[in-house]
Amino acid sequence: MHTDKTMSTSNLYRIIIHMGYSDVLQLVFNGVPAGVYSILRDDRPVYVNKVLGAVVDGAWFAYIFLSQLLAVNRFVHIFTPHKVAYIFSDRSTKVFVAFCWIVGLCFVVALCLPDVDFYYSVKISSYLYGSSPASLIVVSLNLYIDVAHSIGLIGWYFLIYVKVHLKDLLGRYLSLSMSQKRMKNRQER
Repeated sequence: MHTDKTMSTSNLYRIIIHMGYSDVLQLVFNGVPAGVYSILRDDRPVYVNKVLGAVVDGAWFAYIFLSQLLAVNRFVHIFTPHKVAYIFSDRSTKVFVAFCWIVGLCFVVALCLPDVDFYYSVKISSYLYGSSPASLIVVSLNLYIDVAHSIGLIGWYFLIYVKVHLKDLLGRYLSLSMSQKRMKNRQER
């Protein structure tokens, strides 16, 4: 996509490319360390584990916001195509994408704070939050954002589905109506 000028300059594909970057970060910083920790059955050094977990979770939050941005982009394309160039101009899309990465970076910083624990546990083969008060605040925020993300995506794509489906039904109805009028006109002749 980077070598194709049409795709690399399209704001839609710019969002999708950044979603891919986030996916790669999650795979590399989740898969490799978790695999090594699991094989060695040791999740030390703790601070390295914590930083790797922070990057994984930060990339996840960047991805969440990028996927919402993509959903809004698709919504605007379907509902107000004449405003796409204005709302998703090159400049505004770059700002939106940067905002998504800044949110992810904020989570990386928050998860690296000394009072917040988020690390890979060999015992349960998964990342988990600690039980400190600061960790509980971050895990609650994580939960609220995940729920809002799920509801948001369902909402955006449901509205898109309804609009596309209604347009299809209206097109069929009009086509059928026109066919019936033609048949009626033929019968009257």
